[in-house]
Amino acid sequence: MVSNERKEVFDNFLMLGGLFHKYHLQLIKEKGPGSSMQGQGRILALLKIKSELPTSDIAYILGIRQQSLNEQIKRLEAQELVERHPSEKDKRVMLVSLTEKGKNVRDDKGAFDDILTEFSDQELEQFNGYLSKLIDALVQKVHDEGCPSEDARLARMRESLSEDEFKQLMMMRRRFYGPEPMGLGRRPMGNRPHRRPFKKEK
Repeated sequence: MVSNERKEVFDNFLMLGGLFHKYHLQLIKEKGPGSSMQGQGRILALLKIKSELPTSDIAYILGIRQQSLNEQIKRLEAQELVERHPSEKDKRVMLVSLTEKGKNVRDDKGAFDDILTEFSDQELEQFNGYLSKLIDALVQKVHDEGCPSEDARLARMRESLSEDEFKQLMMMRRRFYGPEPMGLGRRPMGNRPHRRPFKKEK
């Protein structure tokens, strides 16, 4: 009986994941390029958490190449939504910040709120507890080989951010990329190997 219930829970999670993916794509289509779920909108969403960030940290959080990030930032600069300037502490570090126009761009943080309106606060709290327990169990199953350079980056980021800012940015990273640090096996989107097209055998 327990085995059947576990299988049903697993099947429901697979269905839920598929539905969230479809809804995610639907929201992107409706919101357009300004959506915080893709491209330039993700950069704006990060800068609304921390008004000024090094380009290297943005690339790390989003899991994309620096070159790809620079191209997106150029487009945002052309729209006068962000601006870049060297850090006063280290001129080699380039910082990105929102302009007044960028600060006024509406986000879509509440895009999923309507799905949860049927739940009471008590039910949401209980459900969130179950999800946290499941996430903790999965984290224990994933082998983390660690990466000293990423440990140093995270330590530096903690020093320059408040605890709440750090938690929010890491939550964004999990949303876009997966659990941190990167040593958990997934590659940044820009570094994934190119797949050769499938060829039928003659």
